[in-house]
Amino acid sequence: MEPVLDPTWRSAYAPSAEEREGNSNITISLQRNLAVGAVVSVIVAIVVAVGLGVGFYMALFLPVLYIAIAGAFYQSIRRRLTTADALAGSLVAAFPVGGTKTDRIRLSTIVERLSATFGLGSINCFVVDENVPNATLLRDQDNYTLIVTTGLMHEVELIELEGVVAHCMARQRLGYIALPSLLAAANLSKSARSRYESRIRGWAFRADEVAAATIRYPLGLQRALERTASTVPESSSYFASEAYAKARWIWFDQHIDGKELALGDLDQASTRAQALEEW
Repeated sequence: MEPVLDPTWRSAYAPSAEEREGNSNITISLQRNLAVGAVVSVIVAIVVAVGLGVGFYMALFLPVLYIAIAGAFYQSIRRRLTTADALAGSLVAAFPVGGTKTDRIRLSTIVERLSATFGLGSINCFVVDENVPNATLLRDQDNYTLIVTTGLMHEVELIELEGVVAHCMARQRLGYIALPSLLAAANLSKSARSRYESRIRGWAFRADEVAAATIRYPLGLQRALERTASTVPESSSYFASEAYAKARWIWFDQHIDGKELALGDLDQASTRAQALEEW
């Protein structure tokens, strides 16, 4: 009997629609909290009107005030998201153009092959002049921008580069683009930044799973991670700057500067490489 492919089969590592929606919708918890606050403000207004004998229409001043403040806060978040959508262009402009024609053809070939696999449309590819090996995929209005450093192009083999690009595309498939871009582009308070960062811990590890399962060669991605884990950026490098510290979560290796490493941090390149090696 000839083998028959099961049309209902689905990889255990593939992201679900619920997972993607939960990761990509930055304002979902905010919307829920604002809605709860609006209901509470109406209840308080009714209690004040009944308990203190204040006219009901006078007491409605409380929910109206709350809704005005909450609306302004929500709009400020939306403006920050708009700023995050412009991050790709500003980041490309911050680096000198790098790479040879061969580098660009090599990268474009991998991107064209993998974009169909991951269901992505137009991707603008840029090779930038930076010795530290790293890469990022960012949303750029209706398209996507892939930024790869010359360090990555020259340090890794073709199968390893494929693993890195697959990881970047897996981030998009998982809905991991918007929140890290917000952290990189917006001026957030220390408490807000900490809250968002705690939410995205472990995301790089999860993207590795999806990428490795898609390209079916975990060791390519594993070797790329080992190379980045052994990198020490020079003091003049972008990856040793405050700009990188703020934007670390958009990059393939987000701890390449060696800072903010903690025992058990799943996003460390060395930890991720070890997990892929044992897969």
